[in-house]
Amino acid sequence: GYGQTGPYKNIPGFGTPATAFSGMTYITGYPDRPPVSPSFSLTDYIAGLYTAMGTMMALYHRDALHGKGQEIDVSLYEGIFRFMEILCADYDKNGIIRERKPKLNGTSSPGGTYKTKDGKWVVLVCSTDRTWEYLAGAMHREDLMTMRARVTNDNSLDKIVSDWIGSKEYIELKEIVDKAGVPVNLVYSIEDIFADPHYAARNDIVEMSHPVLGTIKMPGITPVFSETPGEIKWVGPQLGEHNDAIYEGLLGFSQSVCAELHAERVI
Repeated sequence: GYGQTGPYKNIPGFGTPATAFSGMTYITGYPDRPPVSPSFSLTDYIAGLYTAMGTMMALYHRDALHGKGQEIDVSLYEGIFRFMEILCADYDKNGIIRERKPKLNGTSSPGGTYKTKDGKWVVLVCSTDRTWEYLAGAMHREDLMTMRARVTNDNSLDKIVSDWIGSKEYIELKEIVDKAGVPVNLVYSIEDIFADPHYAARNDIVEMSHPVLGTIKMPGITPVFSETPGEIKWVGPQLGEHNDAIYEGLLGFSQSVCAELHAERVI
């Protein structure tokens, strides 16, 4: 959970506490409400990605560069902490402790979550001058197109953008912003994801056979390799499916011992 060194190396580590330790939970949510933890295994998967990347780098160092094999120390919290580099510099140089805020904070303007006329939630971000020019043009606010001090005028710009988006139904809004080149997207639920043609076209959701459920849908393979796309061959083992192979095959337990363990519901 906390890596192989340091004073916390022996503390039990799980994803949700590690997310809090990383600093992410502190900045997530609304300022007048409790901090919000991710509702899925974000920290665990990011640690897994860093582990896979580190493994490939170590293999390249060993095999292609003729270096030595090495141990890779990956913690649960450090991957998330590494993502939040702006927080680190902002506190170091400006003494700013970023608080919870339900929109982008301090780096891009306008940007955040907005509600359309028909009650849909969308996310928009203008992190470059060019993107802001596209949005100003789409809103027919050419008088704002050359504004550069957007972050310092974030509140007033947010009101302008919020009112404009609130005057449009989502389908109309999406057609306008896509044509103008403004990055706006619906806040997708899993139902929206299942219905989306882009997810379908990229095989992001695959249907697999399941011994109990018949079939089950699950995320497809990411990233997409042109020459070795790979395939999902099974959905994973049932609970205890490999007990015999492990206890008898690897550990050398006799069948009678395994039968006793089964009878006692140890395995």
